[in-house]
Amino acid sequence: MIIAEFEMSGCTAEEIGFVLRSSGDGVQQTLLLYHKQTGVLTFDRSRSDGWSEGAQNAILERTGGEPLMLHIFVDTSVVEVYADSYRTVMTNNIYPDPASIGLEIFVRGGSVSIISLDVWKLR
Repeated sequence: MIIAEFEMSGCTAEEIGFVLRSSGDGVQQTLLLYHKQTGVLTFDRSRSDGWSEGAQNAILERTGGEPLMLHIFVDTSVVEVYADSYRTVMTNNIYPDPASIGLEIFVRGGSVSIISLDVWKLR
């Protein structure tokens, strides 16, 4: 499980993203991207496993410089994302290789401050 909170006032990043269930070589990965200018959260599983296709988009109902908080559950074959104080939920199945367990956070086109980041394994 991942709970991440980003400071959006003063954020110059164009995109804030997570690479989930990565194989490390870029062959398998599930992307979660927040596009600051449009307010769109994209869940892209086109490279998750060779079976899953496409991307899902949701427009977040955010105001001004309110922090961006994402609550992400990553399971063996399901990823659930909660945003907008749990008003927006995205759930998708993925079927990556069991060895694809990499996780990355990235920013494109600027910078953002992380208020808090908690990552832990659920049993």
